[in-house]
Amino acid sequence: MMLLPVMVMALIASAYYSIKTYRTFIVLQSARALDISEAGNIRAWMTVDYIATSYDTSVAELSRKLGLPPKTDPSETLRTLSEKAGTDPLAYVQQVQQTLAKINIAQAPPLETEPLGWLKQLTEEILEALLLYGYPVLGLVLFLGALGLPVPAGPLTAVAGTLALQGEMDWVLASSLAVTVSVLGDLTGYGAGRLLSPRFLDRWGHWIGYTQANRQRLERLYKKWGGLTLILTRSLVAYIGAIASILAGAGRYRLDLFLTYSVIGRLLWTASYFGLGFAVGSDFETASGFLGYLSLLLISLTVTVGSGTLLVRLRRVPAHTPSSE
Repeated sequence: MMLLPVMVMALIASAYYSIKTYRTFIVLQSARALDISEAGNIRAWMTVDYIATSYDTSVAELSRKLGLPPKTDPSETLRTLSEKAGTDPLAYVQQVQQTLAKINIAQAPPLETEPLGWLKQLTEEILEALLLYGYPVLGLVLFLGALGLPVPAGPLTAVAGTLALQGEMDWVLASSLAVTVSVLGDLTGYGAGRLLSPRFLDRWGHWIGYTQANRQRLERLYKKWGGLTLILTRSLVAYIGAIASILAGAGRYRLDLFLTYSVIGRLLWTASYFGLGFAVGSDFETASGFLGYLSLLLISLTVTVGSGTLLVRLRRVPAHTPSSE
């Protein structure tokens, strides 16, 4: 049986990526505390000359501020230097950040802006509307996102988390609103699946990604994972959440179970993006390393839980024994 090795490997991966996620988060927060967020991407594999070039300072000044011996090779990594100093690599990275803050690293010149595409332009306008009008914009966009429309629901929720951190939005109200309107959007899709004919959905459903391929894929997931499919399509793979809601309604899935799984999934989704806003603010480019490890952690955790759940289900199925005549 392949499920047990898969679960073990996913569990090991989860442990590894949880450590990586934690360490990159600490580095990111350290840079924000020093008010040099651009130093949040410093890693232990980087060398002294690489850092000096990247942050527009001289190798000599950086080495002197770090207290390195005069004959230190600037091509040595921070990990190697930390081992020589008897320090944890994470602590040494933070020391480099503090040194850069003292040097007062130069800010990179602004990049020339290119014309935005319609989707990026729409995203910019929605984010500006959130700053101006607050809760109504947040509620409307998340409701439309739950219906499957191409709106920046995730980034908007993360920005709402940042605004709550800054005291410009109430985090209890904003997060409660996000969960409520998202669940209402899910229920709307569920109702559409119950009321609309399959012919209508086949003709017009492609506007929200309701294609034959997606429908067949989700039908297989429903048969294999059951309620876990609904939780995943509200959280980790929320971009197909609207299709899953329609299929649940069309398949006459129990409303009470659908609502329960929808609330659980939306709580996870909102907590993830809202917490992301608390953690990294709106500077997603600087936090790319943290976000990458976080995504891999979520995927490995999902595989761990999914394979474990399926393994338990299979063990509960009684073995078939031929009847004696």
